[in-house]
Amino acid sequence: MKLKLPALLLLIGCSGKQKHDNKDVIELREKLPKIETPMKFNSDIRVKYKTVELEDNELIKKLADRNPFSLFGKVFETENNITILGYTFDKIGTPIIITFDNDGKEISSHIIFENVKSDVGLHTSNIVTILPNRQILFTDSTVTSMLVGEGTNSSPRDSVVVTHKKYLISENGSIETLN
Repeated sequence: MKLKLPALLLLIGCSGKQKHDNKDVIELREKLPKIETPMKFNSDIRVKYKTVELEDNELIKKLADRNPFSLFGKVFETENNITILGYTFDKIGTPIIITFDNDGKEISSHIIFENVKSDVGLHTSNIVTILPNRQILFTDSTVTSMLVGEGTNSSPRDSVVVTHKKYLISENGSIETLN
């Protein structure tokens, strides 16, 4: 009898721990297409993904209320969170990755094109790769052009600055800077 009582208590204790996943997170898990990695983005080339409509999903509605937002699919899933990919139409328009926990709480987000701009004499491009190991590799190249001299003696002078960054989408869903 002593051996059966601890087993019964363990069974009762475990049965009380049921998952109560958010219905909108469940919909993301079940209805979004899986986007395979590696994925490569170039700010000078249009994003190629098709949008997915989940009209009644409150998480997506909240994202769209902050900035116009289009949903593309899911990138990573763990037992405790899901990472989705979409496109936001903020000041430059950029793909964005967002991680939610099972309760529907936004854990982290990261805009893919961090600092794209184009102006007279200045052009910034971003190339970003998301790898299967959850790393995000970011390359920024900024070209600055100017004319040196005056009139017919002027000559173009360009300078290029290249910056690299690396991020990781951790197992708990946070997006962390690695360097």
